[in-house]
Amino acid sequence: MTPNMNTQHENTINTQKVYLSILLLICLIALGVITSRATTAQQQPQEVQEVQSFEAFNDLDLEADSVYVWDVKNRQMLYGRNIEEQRPLASLSKIMTALVATENLKEGSVRITGDDLIPEGDSGLEVGERWRISDLIDFTLLVSSNDGARAIAGAVGGLQDMSFVERMNQRAQELGLQNMYFNNPSGLDAHDLSNSGGYGSVRDIVHLFDYILRTNPSLLEATAKDALNFNSDIKMHQGENTNKIINDIPFVIASKTGYTDLAGGNLVVAVDVAPNHPVILGVLGSTPQGRFWDIEKLYRATIQHIKK
Repeated sequence: MTPNMNTQHENTINTQKVYLSILLLICLIALGVITSRATTAQQQPQEVQEVQSFEAFNDLDLEADSVYVWDVKNRQMLYGRNIEEQRPLASLSKIMTALVATENLKEGSVRITGDDLIPEGDSGLEVGERWRISDLIDFTLLVSSNDGARAIAGAVGGLQDMSFVERMNQRAQELGLQNMYFNNPSGLDAHDLSNSGGYGSVRDIVHLFDYILRTNPSLLEATAKDALNFNSDIKMHQGENTNKIINDIPFVIASKTGYTDLAGGNLVVAVDVAPNHPVILGVLGSTPQGRFWDIEKLYRATIQHIKK
């Protein structure tokens, strides 16, 4: 082979080596990118999706904006949609009113004053009558009495140099309910509809239910009844549950309704889906009738899931 031919041959080989080196480098870079992405995906937590559910909850047609199904026994979310979205609570606020009152006021009597009675939602209370505090709490939760909530807050009064509502907000923070705060003890909207009486996420209100059921279940016992009679010092009051489906779902442990113009229809129901197996169903931002339909659909889906 002549010197020129040797030189051409070497150049060809060198060119091939360069091409192979470049190709190898490209492959290594591509492999590194893929490996890096895979490692990053493994290291970073998976983003929680807006809708999470088991098969039984697929394709549910619900009117509520926010939905949460919490398995109390297994400490597990069965279904959720917009669970952290802060929404008006309406009369669900009275759950915190009852809790704060129970924790800060010993059993005694409450006298109804003229300041307690407001036009919205007359529940039959009269100025001057006296109630046992536990009976007034039960009555207020059962019939969703705005007058009763104001009377309860007034009976407790100031707590450690803070108002009753301030204590409600402090208690929400202590319980880790980060999206929850209150402007009044009843949950009523402001007259100009500029503000709700209470705010929170569906997760907040369900976990408040959960806390009460684990620490003081008797506080919500009355809300599992369709009707109860209450006696003040001067008259008997007949109280009917504002939860219209209280008798349509078996083994209800507790329930609470809420509705205002700002909130729409709200409802939380705790129910035993099996012996000693409580589940809490919550909907916010539904319609006055839709909230009941939503809860019934969620209950049927929960039963289907538990049976599997």
